[in-house]
Amino acid sequence: MTDLSKLLALAQRSPRQVASQDGGAHLALALHCLLINDGFVGISATPSQPYQPEANWNTRFQNEWLFSYRRKGCANEFQLHCSLQTGTGKVFVQAREEGVPSPPPCMGLLLGKYVPDAQLLQQSTWEGALQQLEVLEESFTTYIIQPLLVDAVPAPPEVHVAEGQPGFLSSPQQRLAAGLAVSAVALGALVAAWRYRNH
Repeated sequence: MTDLSKLLALAQRSPRQVASQDGGAHLALALHCLLINDGFVGISATPSQPYQPEANWNTRFQNEWLFSYRRKGCANEFQLHCSLQTGTGKVFVQAREEGVPSPPPCMGLLLGKYVPDAQLLQQSTWEGALQQLEVLEESFTTYIIQPLLVDAVPAPPEVHVAEGQPGFLSSPQQRLAAGLAVSAVALGALVAAWRYRNH
């Protein structure tokens, strides 16, 4: 299993650097780290700081957190949206791919299960700050990551249109292959739309 405490330290040095009274932001950041660890790339990430979230990730909304990603081989951007219901202590998690009409995968988490003691969030290390991390990773992978990738639209093959450049489609066979690839993407979008209408 993933050592999520180490990944969190790559995103924020310590839990006390994350402004949150109840730990909702800490839990959202943990889910962000799981997506990065699975191969998603944060919109504002750099090669030297791949786990670094967007600058305003914890200040844009109250009790809501939104992260944006790209992924190699996928055509569109992805978004992770977490929202905390303070009255119930439930965190609603939803992930979606832009431009895909099928219902986005979602799940609910009980904040108190993963943040049983908010005082631990004031410590200088992530070790022990969050609990049940293996359960969190398994649930998030099963209910969010895997369904998200199943419906992901593949990126079209890169084609150089200037004659004489590498990859120029000079033969009928190459042009046919490219046309079939584009048609496959369009067919995938139509199938996704059909599935959405018939849910």
